[in-house]
Amino acid sequence: MDKPNSDLVMNTEGWKTINWRQTQRYVFKLQKRIYAASRRGDVKQCRKLQKTLMRSWSNRVLAVRRVTVENQGKKTAGVDGIKSLTPKARLELAGQLNLTGKSKPTRRVWIPKPGRDEKRPLGIPVMKDKAVVQRCREIISEWLVGIGLELKPEKTRLTHTLNHELSEDGKAGFDFLGHHIQQYPAGKYRSNIDAHGNILGFNTLITPSKKASKAHQEEIGKIITKHRSSPQTALIKDLNPVIRGWTSYFSKSDIVTVGELSKQDYLTYLKLRRWAKRRCGKINDGHIKYWTSIGGNNWVFATREGTAKPLRLLNHNEFACSSTDYVKVKGDKSPYDGDTVYWSKRLGTHPQMPNRKAKLLKLQKGKCPWCGLSFQEWDVLEVDHTIPSSLGGKDEYKNLQLLHRHCHDEKTSLDRIEIRNKDRSKFREKLSQFWNKSNWEWIHDIPNFISHVVRKSDMTNG
Repeated sequence: MDKPNSDLVMNTEGWKTINWRQTQRYVFKLQKRIYAASRRGDVKQCRKLQKTLMRSWSNRVLAVRRVTVENQGKKTAGVDGIKSLTPKARLELAGQLNLTGKSKPTRRVWIPKPGRDEKRPLGIPVMKDKAVVQRCREIISEWLVGIGLELKPEKTRLTHTLNHELSEDGKAGFDFLGHHIQQYPAGKYRSNIDAHGNILGFNTLITPSKKASKAHQEEIGKIITKHRSSPQTALIKDLNPVIRGWTSYFSKSDIVTVGELSKQDYLTYLKLRRWAKRRCGKINDGHIKYWTSIGGNNWVFATREGTAKPLRLLNHNEFACSSTDYVKVKGDKSPYDGDTVYWSKRLGTHPQMPNRKAKLLKLQKGKCPWCGLSFQEWDVLEVDHTIPSSLGGKDEYKNLQLLHRHCHDEKTSLDRIEIRNKDRSKFREKLSQFWNKSNWEWIHDIPNFISHVVRKSDMTNG
């Protein structure tokens, strides 16, 4: 689906009629050829294919779609004030994408650093530059580009990860991005081994830092305090995203090994117990009112079963997965090698993949039923009801399917048309029944309602 250089926008097909399946297949085919050329050391062919991909119209529209439709930050505007584009504007943007080496100034927003009064700048690029960045990513994503970092003296310290006596502050290990990294002495059978099978005599543990754990409990405490007089449902709805997000962030660490998840659940329970006691007066009454049994678990903070839709609080342990569950990518594998079976299977067994999505991936054999393409690791996946809930569809696996986000948007737009037509037919049916049951007659080619009382009185006067 290459587009000629002349009149890129006006002579192209509409955004809604683009064959995305054909577009993605063409771009992925080029990426596979680039990867194959780089593997065999053919630099000339590799550069030639990269330029072809850079000029490709398919790559342009894909880049625009990813920053305007699939991007999580698509609703945040840059200095240009643009945060959403019409289909026509998306096509115009695709035609304007050029790698000039220059970008417009970013919108600078200062956001607070976690647990500090200090703030850091966040640069938000304009919509066009976001698309250019995405386009460049498609071109160079198969290459590993080195990133240079500048260290601040006030944030730099000499430390030893195993022996605290060799650290300048007497503390072993260090904190990085909320994680604490430290090595601990271990015996022969529990010790890590190197690539040659030699016993190292220590284990390396990566766990949430004390500061991160404390900040998480403080956030939970603030939410519970905020909902001192709120219904239980409102409290659970605010707590669940916080618990899910924090646990997912640390899921690839050794958080299970050190028992941090159980500790977080216990500390959360203590706060909820105080919340319940304040409302009920006695802790036993609070347990009876706010805790229930679900699936054999007798200590579930949830609404009662009698409510329309019971809502329960998520536990930290529900997202538990050991760091050993994460399987490393094989040394010679790449998303661009064409081995879709390997990557689809790997995506389904990823530790952070929710159980429902993982099961749907297995049932669908790693493919999207809407476009027929295999899911990739960078795709945004969403669960869809085959028959919408508003049309009587049930929330069960036989009525669920896993789709790309853009495929989900297309299906949802069609579902809305079907729902609207069904609502209109219901309205016509009700209107027809109303007319049939009512007393009316034609007067000057206009239907006029006549009540029973008036008609009877007219008959009497007559």
